Amino acid sequence: MLKKLFGRGGSVSPRRENDGNQYAPGTQLPYDPALISRFEGHHQALFKLVDAIEKSAENQSYNQLKKQLVTFRGALQEHLLEENLKLYVYLTRCLNHDPVNVQLVDGMKVEMNQIASKVIDFLNQFIEGHIGEDNLATFNEGFSKMKAVLAERVQREENTLYTLYLPPDSY
Repeated sequence: MLKKLFGRGGSVSPRRENDGNQYAPGTQLPYDPALISRFEGHHQALFKLVDAIEKSAENQSYNQLKKQLVTFRGALQEHLLEENLKLYVYLTRCLNHDPVNVQLVDGMKVEMNQIASKVIDFLNQFIEGHIGEDNLATFNEGFSKMKAVLAERVQREENTLYTLYLPPDSY
């Protein structure tokens, strides 16, 4: 299901001499010209799931809602893992001469990890526990807050963090 949402993710292959790729200094992380558009696609897919979850909650389709929460949690975790491995590490290595931007990247990574922890805890509460008419208002309130935090964060990522992702020889 996640591969269907996000497409097939590429894996990091060992560095080969003269393979034409540019690598972040001291890593085997190649510059991927499609990475940012893939991440933006992840964001769009995640917010489509958010809309579907809200519709299921509105229709009180609790079994479907739980399944969608599981799908959303998995998609979010997959995106965050790829972002941590392929963006934050890459940027930190490429920006190692620019302490201001390294601090920005590190700060955004810490912030995203904190947000992710709270979001996963919230999702787990309703995936592993009961969700029904008696706690739907609590779910809706929490989900609405979560959606707003994620939307604001995604906007900042796309407008700030993602603009720093360049081929290594561009830094």
